[in-house]
Amino acid sequence: MKKSMAITAAIVAVLALAGCSGASPAANSNETVTIKWDTWNPGKDAAAKLIKEFEATHPKIKIDYEFHEYSDYPDALRTELASGTGPDVWFAKPGAFATEFADLGVDLAPYAKKQWGADWKKRFYDIGLAQADVKGRTVALPWMLLASGVVWYNQNNFTKAGITTPPATMADLVTDANKLRAAGFVPFAQGAQDNWINEYTFMAIANQTAPGVLENAQVGKAKWTDPGLLKAMDVWKSLFTDHIMQPGALGVPQYPDVAEKFFGGKTSMFFGGSWDNNSALSTSGIDYQKSLGTPAGTVFHAFMFPDVDGDGQPATANGGADTSIMMNATSKYPKQTWTFISWLLGDGGQKDRASYLIPPAVKGYPLDTANLASPAEQAGDLKLVMTAIGNAKYTTELSSADVEQAFGTALQAVASGQKSSADALAAVQTAEDKVLAK
Repeated sequence: MKKSMAITAAIVAVLALAGCSGASPAANSNETVTIKWDTWNPGKDAAAKLIKEFEATHPKIKIDYEFHEYSDYPDALRTELASGTGPDVWFAKPGAFATEFADLGVDLAPYAKKQWGADWKKRFYDIGLAQADVKGRTVALPWMLLASGVVWYNQNNFTKAGITTPPATMADLVTDANKLRAAGFVPFAQGAQDNWINEYTFMAIANQTAPGVLENAQVGKAKWTDPGLLKAMDVWKSLFTDHIMQPGALGVPQYPDVAEKFFGGKTSMFFGGSWDNNSALSTSGIDYQKSLGTPAGTVFHAFMFPDVDGDGQPATANGGADTSIMMNATSKYPKQTWTFISWLLGDGGQKDRASYLIPPAVKGYPLDTANLASPAEQAGDLKLVMTAIGNAKYTTELSSADVEQAFGTALQAVASGQKSSADALAAVQTAEDKVLAK
């Protein structure tokens, strides 16, 4: 965290030297300019398709795309911005991530108003805009939506292990994990090196044991040490002590490592969300699976994280923007950068997301269900994920980077047995108290 804060201070210094005036003089209208775009999502092939389509209709604007795995992305972005070589446009998670970089980004509301009119917000789904503003400025516009709390599973492995239905309770999850292990399969794989996926998993549990408490704790209306959150942390711990998670989970990232093993057919369950629709359900996902050596005939399905509190209901999803778009305040080409952003938020980018079965952030772009790989078998899975987005009550991202870091550390400490649930949550509350006192 100290490294992050030091780099962020350097970024602010770069912005100050630029005079905090925003962009340099605009390029001549006949000049071909290059816009630098940094992101972890979409991947290289999908981005290449987008860039080709955009440049075909905007020959004076070239896109220089730089991809990072998400586990490396925040630090890479900080370093680039601190050195003055940062991108013109970058993608961000809402919440703590966008807040950290907010001072470096342009307020996009005036651009949106000019492009789409005074009621521009009505173009977007409300949940996507839930964390778009920081200190009264719209610094991040949503590109695609998400629902977490989904567990994907390999139907072939389940069948071979004698499992006929996905687990409905934690007791079922333990039983099924043992059956899968006995049949020679890895039951459940998670890239628990990555805090974000651990946080999403905890939220799926806490939404049942302490609905709304995590959100209230961030504004001082509840405590991280609440009994319901303590129960959720104990359930999180049981995923490791009951040997549901694979050995070594804390040492590997979710993407690409764990995802490739799951969609390659080597593991049986995988915590994720709507962002996995393409890999699990689409025709292009089949090509991805083949590249990983997935056994022919493998079918992936989805269920919501199981009931942990005995009420007979599975988890409800957390939702919001999956990826949001930010514009560099020191971009030399703000006009051209906005042209690219508005294209991504129009037919070009939103139809693209829908074609991959990824929920667009802008209304009026239904998912292209013709791209379902197995409509008869997987239409219900797509419906489950999309229903989860509609039912989401809480966002996926915390509002403070300091609290988010403390939360991630707490989850890893409990999973590894280094801290009790109570001590770990007390440490998160200490971080929250410091943020609330500012």
